[in-house]
Amino acid sequence: MDPPSKTAAGPPILVDAGRFRGRSVRPADASQEIADWFADPDRIGPLNLPPRVLSLPDLRRFFDSFDNRTRILVALIDRKAERLTGFYHAEVQPLHRLSRISFLNGPNDLLARRSMAALGRPLLALQFQRLGIEKIVAQVLTTNEVLCQHLERLGFRREGLLRAQVRGPGGERRDQVLLGLLQGELRPFGTDQNRNV
Repeated sequence: MDPPSKTAAGPPILVDAGRFRGRSVRPADASQEIADWFADPDRIGPLNLPPRVLSLPDLRRFFDSFDNRTRILVALIDRKAERLTGFYHAEVQPLHRLSRISFLNGPNDLLARRSMAALGRPLLALQFQRLGIEKIVAQVLTTNEVLCQHLERLGFRREGLLRAQVRGPGGERRDQVLLGLLQGELRPFGTDQNRNV
């Protein structure tokens, strides 16, 4: 797999939120366990990427291709267990000041959701403040109502239904919800954000 050419890199991302830490992915994060996540069609589907069988050198190159400016991949880490729980992914369109985000959960979905609940708001705020983003969008499978509700608690609004937008692992077409968040709409962190996540 040939990674995209890199632009001038932005500064590393580092966000702490209690038990969880979000930081820029590093080539050293590559492991066989994580390579298996990228080969799992159900796990990789939310990133709108096809499943890929990656060697460890391929995975290291893939992680190294993210520049913290237009292509962002943040490792979500449980500091208590010292292990990755998943990833926060953002693709930025500088011309339109638009960022498209997605999440990849590790095998412990509950822990991944908790890390996302703790780190989601600071990572969104970072894009608005550091990168000058004016709008953040997410495309979420209609079957993932938990994630839709969590994003809505952060201030996202449902902007449309994308019919038969992506293919499922068996080739079936799946609908997605388009959610959008404008600069200034991000809600303050509240304890209710951890409900059902």
